Amino acid sequence: MAMVGKGLTLERAKELQADKYGYSVHELKGGLLVRFEEEDVVELTTGAVDIHMHAYPDNWQRPSIVNIGERACELGVKAMVWKCHKTSTAGESWILQHYLDMWASQRGLEATKIYGGITFNKSVGGVNPDTLREQIVFPHFKTVWMPTHDSDHEMREVWGQEGGITILDEKKELKPEAIKIVDIIAKNEAKTGNKVLISACHLWPNEIIALIKEASSKKVDVLVDHVTQELTKLTIDQMKEMVDLGAYLGLYALSCVPNFYIPMTDPFNVKRIVEEIDSKHIVIASDCGQPLSVLPPDGLKAFIRTLLALGISKQDIKIMVKDNPAKLLGLPSDL
Repeated sequence: MAMVGKGLTLERAKELQADKYGYSVHELKGGLLVRFEEEDVVELTTGAVDIHMHAYPDNWQRPSIVNIGERACELGVKAMVWKCHKTSTAGESWILQHYLDMWASQRGLEATKIYGGITFNKSVGGVNPDTLREQIVFPHFKTVWMPTHDSDHEMREVWGQEGGITILDEKKELKPEAIKIVDIIAKNEAKTGNKVLISACHLWPNEIIALIKEASSKKVDVLVDHVTQELTKLTIDQMKEMVDLGAYLGLYALSCVPNFYIPMTDPFNVKRIVEEIDSKHIVIASDCGQPLSVLPPDGLKAFIRTLLALGISKQDIKIMVKDNPAKLLGLPSDL
C-alpha cells in the first residue's frame, strides 16, 4: 500500500485534496460531520486546561504570553502550561500570574492560571538532574519536557545528523540521569505536594516506553506528546502499549487539524484514536503559539469545535480537556 509519510495512504491523501472534499464532509450533504451547538463549544472551553502551548519570550518568534494570557481569561480557560524549547518558563509564569490576576479582576473575569517548566535540550545541559533540583522549587513549576530539537530522534530523522540527546545507554536501558529525573520528581511531590508531569516530547518510541516503565513504578505521570505529528506519530498498537504501561496520550490541535505548519494531517484520525484508546487516557491541548497560528486559547477552542463536529461526545471532550490535564498537573478540582 503506497503511503504518504507514516500515517496517510496515497488514496486518503488524494481524497483530502479532492475538489469536493470540503463540501462532501458536511452533514447537510449526508457527509461525515455532525451538528453541534456553539453553546457547547463555549461550555467546554470554559474551564479547559491547555497543558501544552508556546509563547514569547522565546528564542523563536512567538505571540506574546501577555496577549495569550489575556485572551485565555476572556475565553474562560482555567489554566495553561507554557513551554519553551530552550529555557525554563516557571519563574516568568509566576510574574505573569500577578499581572493576569490584576487584569482579570479589573474586568470582572477569572484569571487563568499560568504554569511552566523546563525542557531538557542542550541549552540547559541536556537531561540534567542538577538543573532540575534547582528549578523544581520555582513557583508554578509543573512540567519536565524531555529533549525536543536536540533529541537523538529529531536530529537523525529530521536533520540527518548525529550527536542528539538520548536517554538510553548502549544496552537500551535508561541512563542514570534519566532515572534521577524521575526520582527527583517523585521525592519532590512527597515532600512538597507539588505534582510535576514528565512530557516525552521528541524521544524515540523505545525511549518513551523505558521512561514510562520507570516513571510508573514511582507514581510519576508521563504524557506522550503529539502522537499524530509526523516525527512522533505512533501506531494504535504503540499507543495501546504505552497506555497499558500507565501513560497518557496527547492529541494537540497543531498536529491534528491541517494548518500552515502541518498541512497534511487527517482530523478523522482523532476520532479513531478516541474510539480505540478511550478518553480517560487522552489529553487535548493546543500546541499553538507559532507566528502563523491562532493564539493558543483560540486554537484550543477551535479544536474543541472540531471534536464536536467529528461526533466525539461532550463527556469525552470534557474528560480530555478538563479532567485529565487537571489531574496530571495536580490542580485542585475547584480551580
